[in-house]
Amino acid sequence: MNDRFMIEQLLNSFGLLQFLQNRAELMCTISQLKIEQNYWNYVLNILMTPIGIWLSEVSKDIVKVNFINWDHAKTKINLESRQEFLKHKLINAQNKLEMHLQQSDSWYWPTENNSKAHLLNNISKILHVLIQNSLHYFRLNFEQKTILLKFDIIDAHLVKTFYD
Repeated sequence: MNDRFMIEQLLNSFGLLQFLQNRAELMCTISQLKIEQNYWNYVLNILMTPIGIWLSEVSKDIVKVNFINWDHAKTKINLESRQEFLKHKLINAQNKLEMHLQQSDSWYWPTENNSKAHLLNNISKILHVLIQNSLHYFRLNFEQKTILLKFDIIDAHLVKTFYD
């Protein structure tokens, strides 16, 4: 049997469809957390630069008067605690996915064990592509935030240069 026929056979089972939906949701959650984690890593790295340090030390009045788009809540402590929170959520989601993958043994697979792993691998690849496509706007949102932050840092650098 070819993979397409086997996948069609498997998808006729409502229980298996629910299993795959749960798997896709867990994979999606992990992807979202990784995108968010990458963004906050970027923000934390900026905070460690000279301009990031200056922004954290300068008064809110200077930020406001010079129209610098900077949130003073972006402190090293706050960002590190956010990172820790995201790290725990990601580990939890990965553990849930691992437990979920172990449940795949409870389903009837109309194939031999070695091709069952191959079939599951193909299904995972399909789900991964679907999830990446569905997260396009989520990823785009964080990419836009990153670009805007780059411009804000350039503006802040120019203001700092002026004050220096």
